[in-house]
Amino acid sequence: MNANAYFAGNNSFRVARDRCIAACLTYNDKAEKVSPRERGALWLQSVNRYPHPKSAPILGATDFANHSYISSSRTNTSTDLPSCRIVSPNEAPKTLTTAEQMFNDPSLKPQVPFVKVPVFMDYGLRVHIGGSTFINRGFKVLDSPVADVTIGEGCLFGPDVTIISVSHPLRAEDRAEAKTGRPASYGKPVQVGDDVWVGTRVIILQVSSSSHVVPDERELSSALTRTGPVSQLDQDR
Repeated sequence: MNANAYFAGNNSFRVARDRCIAACLTYNDKAEKVSPRERGALWLQSVNRYPHPKSAPILGATDFANHSYISSSRTNTSTDLPSCRIVSPNEAPKTLTTAEQMFNDPSLKPQVPFVKVPVFMDYGLRVHIGGSTFINRGFKVLDSPVADVTIGEGCLFGPDVTIISVSHPLRAEDRAEAKTGRPASYGKPVQVGDDVWVGTRVIILQVSSSSHVVPDERELSSALTRTGPVSQLDQDR
C-alpha cells in the first residue's frame, strides 16, 4: 500500500474539506472588497495558517499525520481532533503584509501571496506559498492531507493554473475500497521553486516518483500539462 494512502471518506477528512470549502468561498466573496491586510487574513484561513485562539486550535497537517487513521480507518469518529472556525479578517495582525503591497514598496517582505479570486482547494492544510508570489484568477489545487504542495518566492502564475497532488490506483480492483478495505486515494508532494513563471492553463500533476519538483527560475508554457521533470527545453519554448 502507498505510504501516503488515505481514506478520503474518513469523517475527519470530510471536516477538513468542509472547512476549506467555507474558507475559499469566504475568500472568493470578500477578498476584492477589503484591504490588503484583511485579504491576507482571509487567505491565511483558506490555507489554515491563521493563529486561532487556544480555545479553537486549527486543524493542521501534523494533527492528521500523527494519527494512524490516515490509512487504517474509513469511518473515524474521533472527537480528540482540534476544532475549526472561520475568523474575521478584522482579527488580522496589524503588521500583516501581502505581495500586492510590495508593488508599491519593494522594501517590504510580504508574508502572504497575492492570490486573485476565484481560488479553489480541497484541504489547504499542506499548501505553502511564498509571500512574494502572485497568482492570477482561477487557481485550483486538488491537494491531499498527506502531502505538501509548495510554491516558492517570487513566482508568477497565469490564469487557470491547476496543481494536482492527489491520485488513485490505476487498477480498478485497487480502487474498490469497499471490497479491499484499503484506501484508494494517495498524495505525493509537488514543489515549485522560486521565481518560476507558470503560464495560463498549465496543469502540474503529481508523478510516480517520490515528488514532483519544478526548479527555480523556470518557465512553464501556457496550456501545458506537466507530468515529468522540468528540463531546459521548457525554458526555451
